[in-house]
This record gives sequence, C-alpha cells and structure tokens, in this order.
Amino acid sequence: MSKELRRARLWQIGFFLLICISLLALMQRLVYWQLQQHGLLAAMAHQQQPITVPAGRGSIYDANGTLLALNVMENAVVADPQVIQQANGDQPGTFDNTLSQLVSILNVPAAVLRPKLLLSQQGQPATFTYLYDSNNQKIYATQDQSNRITALLNNGQLGGIWLLPESVRHYVDGSLAAQLLGFVQQGGDNGQYGLEQYYNDVLVGQPGKLIAQADANGNPLALGNQVWSPPVNGANLTLTLDANVQATVERMLHDTIVQHQADSGSVIIVNPKTGAIIAMASEPSFDPNHYNQVSPADYQLFTNPITTGSYDPGSTMKAITMSAALDLHLITPDTSFYDPGYYNVNGVLVHNFDDAAYGTETMTQVLQHSANVGAIWVVLNKLGSANFYHYLSQFGFGALTNVDLPNENQGQIPPPATRTTLDLAENSFGESVNVTPLQMVMAYAALANGGVLMQPYVVSSISQNGHSRQFGPQAVRQVISPQTAQTITNMLVQSAINGEAEQALVPGYQIAAKTGTSTPPDKPANYTYASVAGYAPASNPQFVMLVKIDHPRQPIFGGGVAGPLWHNIAAWLFNYYRIPPDQPTTGG
Repeated sequence: MSKELRRARLWQIGFFLLICISLLALMQRLVYWQLQQHGLLAAMAHQQQPITVPAGRGSIYDANGTLLALNVMENAVVADPQVIQQANGDQPGTFDNTLSQLVSILNVPAAVLRPKLLLSQQGQPATFTYLYDSNNQKIYATQDQSNRITALLNNGQLGGIWLLPESVRHYVDGSLAAQLLGFVQQGGDNGQYGLEQYYNDVLVGQPGKLIAQADANGNPLALGNQVWSPPVNGANLTLTLDANVQATVERMLHDTIVQHQADSGSVIIVNPKTGAIIAMASEPSFDPNHYNQVSPADYQLFTNPITTGSYDPGSTMKAITMSAALDLHLITPDTSFYDPGYYNVNGVLVHNFDDAAYGTETMTQVLQHSANVGAIWVVLNKLGSANFYHYLSQFGFGALTNVDLPNENQGQIPPPATRTTLDLAENSFGESVNVTPLQMVMAYAALANGGVLMQPYVVSSISQNGHSRQFGPQAVRQVISPQTAQTITNMLVQSAINGEAEQALVPGYQIAAKTGTSTPPDKPANYTYASVAGYAPASNPQFVMLVKIDHPRQPIFGGGVAGPLWHNIAAWLFNYYRIPPDQPTTGG
C-alpha cells in the first residue's frame, strides 16, 4: 500500500471516529432531555405565561365638549450605543456622520446628543437609551423628522438609531388650566397634581392580559391554548370648566399682573346655584406638555394656589361678619354707631385702613367705607366670640370644601384655647385668619344662593364604554336664612355704589361685591393681597367670582387693582352668556 493511500485511510478512520463520538454525545443529550428531563420540559411547555397589554388613558373635555387632554402616539428617538460603536469600527467616521445627521434633523446641539450615543464610562455596552434635548426633555420626532429618519434608515444609514412609538399625554391648549389639570409623568401613566392625580385610578383604565402556553424560553405558542382579556381603556372626564371663559380669564389676569407689577394672582368663577367651577386660573403657571422644563426651585408652580394656598382675606370677610349678625337679628342695615376712626381693643388701637373717622355710620356704610372699626363694633358689641366663630364654621372656613382636587388646604381659624379679644377683633375684618380662595368664593356663593352653601366640583361626568356617571349639585347646609341672604345682597349692592368696590361695577347690572386688602403678618405694610369678591346680577346671580392679586406694586388696594379686573371679566361674562341687564341705565 502506497504511503498516500495509507495516509488517506487514516484520515477516513479519524473522521469516522469523530462522527461516532459526536453522535454518542448527541445521543447522551437526547436521553437526558427526552427521558430524564421530560417532566420538566412538559411543565414548562404547558405553563401559562401572562402578557400585559396596556390600556389607553381617558381623555378630558370641558363643559362644551372641547378636548383638553388626550393620549397621542409619538415617535421617541432611541439609540443603541453598542450598535453605533460597532458600525463606527466597521466603517470609521460612521459615529460622526450619525451625530451630524441627528443634529441637523432634530435641531439639538451635538454636545447634548453625543454623550447618549457613546458607550458607558466603564466601556461596557450600554442598553438602548432615549435621546433628550437641551431642556432634558425626551425627544419626540415630528412627522417631518420621522420621515427623514425613516428614509435614512431605509437607505442603510443611522445604524443604531430607531423610532419607538409611545403613547404620550398631550394637552391641546398648552398651559390652559394647567394647575387644574395637572400632568402625567413622562414614560408612565401616573397622574401628578390636579385632576390627573385625583382621578388617576379611573383615567388609567385596566390593562389587558394574554394568558398563553409558552415554550421553554417563555415565547407564546401560536397553536397553544390562549385566554384573552382585552384591556379596558380609561374613563373620559367631562368638566364643568368652560375653556372659553378659562382662556379669557387667564389672558386678563396676566395683563393685570403685568400692569401692576404683581408677584402672582388668581381668579375663580363658580355657579352659585350648583357649585360648578366655571374657571379657575392662577399665574404664574406652566405648560404640562413640557413640565420637565420647570426647575426644582419652581415646583410650586405645579400646585393650585386656589385650593392649596391660603391667605388673610381682609375686608371681604366683613360681609360674612355682617351676615352672621343680621341672621341673628342683632343688627339691621340701618343700625348705626359712632366711628371715631379707631377702636381700643384691650389697650391696642385698631384703625380703619385709611385712618379716616366716619362719625355716625350705618352698617351699610360700614361696608361702603370698608371700615374696620365698624366690623369690630359688630363682633364685640353684638355677635360675640361664640356666635362669630360658629358662623365662620358654618360658612365653611377652617374645613375642607371636599372639591374633587388633590391636596386641599383647610385654612386656619384661631383655635378656641388660644383665641383672644384682639384675634376676634382682627378676624372680623379678615386679618389673622387663614382661608383659601376657594373657601371665600364658596362663602359668597352661599350669600348669592339664598344662604345655601354648595359643595364645589369640577367633574360633571365620567364616561366609559358607553356608560356614564353624572355628578351634580350637592347642598352642604343652610348657613343663613333666605331673608338674610337677600338683605346682605342689597347691602353689598348699595355699598358698592360710590364705595371701595365701585370700580367693579358694570353699567346696567346690579353688582353685589366687596373689596379686600390684607397684609401678611411677616411682611411690610406695602405687601398686600388685593381682592374683590362678588356676584351678579344681584337680582338673579349667575356667577360668583373672586379676584385676588398678590403683592401689586401700584396701587396696592383691592378696589384699585382687583376691581378693574373683576369689572372686565364680569362685562365679558355678561356678553358671553347673554345675561340681560337687571337695572336701567342711561349710558355705557
């Protein structure tokens, strides 16, 4: 046998032995899996693997059916640094080319995008990552940007970049009613602040589940048994809020704050007969579509100062003091006393806000002049402590209104154990007592509603899968008699004429209104809360409104700052709702 033939025969034998050894090893593994592990594999193959299917979040509408918030599908721009780095290794310069193209398409600086496209600092392959812009906001591509990125991907470029469709909460009118609505955390379905938080459980819906037989790797078997529980989309909310009114109020409020160089301000408008909130606006505010752009130092912008904030209301409280004394028949509108311009409260002289001495003065004139001395005289000589604080409680001060919004503040009335005569005197004209703007507007709503205090509410219905739950007026209690309510209304109408609330008047309409100016105890005298609370038309009130401006620079009093804004909004509302005049007028 030749040497070549012998060498070939040895190769054949070696190759045959290798095949035999491989087959023996394979048979051994088959025996192991088919016989020894048969039970385990069967159990794994038949195990039920639940797959969660997310539900759509419910939408939010205003009272007219205008869409305020909904979920839309948007393309998040995502990168895989490992793929990008590998592509750059295969074709040097790919990384720089990818970065340059993204900068051009997304209009985001290279310095912002570059770190997200690189491997982690430890040199380990990073998982895919979202791209963020200069404001640390997740980048969602516009339709044009999506088209350009898709075209490049189809052309074999932008390796490691792709578009990830996501359901994103979108607020149609940007910052409109932002503090009332709240927002949804990006990348999740967790409502934060406002209605998004309060009604989160009904807005999120219930995720669905696909329970299917799976293989050993957990992948569903197409021909296996399956149980399908479809997702239930979240419920839709319809609000009492009127977006047209809200937008107008926000614009007018902004103009007033700028004009008077104020720090902030709020306006709330309520239907006094139902408690339905028509508008609730505060400034400064934010855009819930871009809540990530708000710095941590400004997170207070997320809160609603009308429900979570409190303040000393000042002379708007005088109408409440008068109502209590009228209801107990302790005074009449014509009851008079002598006002020397100050009141000696246990050695402390408390003056009228303007230091004026009005002499003999009726109760109606006390409201007209906004005289602190008159309010003190009523509470110390007629009402007394027990009666006064009882009526404060009946009007809802010091307690939650139970409005359907989160984190409501209950305000603060001096506790019985620490109350002094000076507290009583100051509380009678709205100092040293803390209320929320919502509490104050609802107290005036009771005056406008025949003495009945209503519970405020924002959501009028919750709709889901063809079923709807309606929410309507809820009376809390009768605070004062209808006769007392009519009497105080007449007093407010008369006192506003040629009084502190004169600038809130609208020709042709009877306006029942009272001004308020107060200074926080820890602030200088020129730091004021300037406000006007009132309702109209007085003969048949259609709305009650509180305007509150915080720290206006010039002027600083309620009549001069909040009065004109109250007038402008009221005049617009009369026209918008086509409310007919209730008194004759010769002009205007």
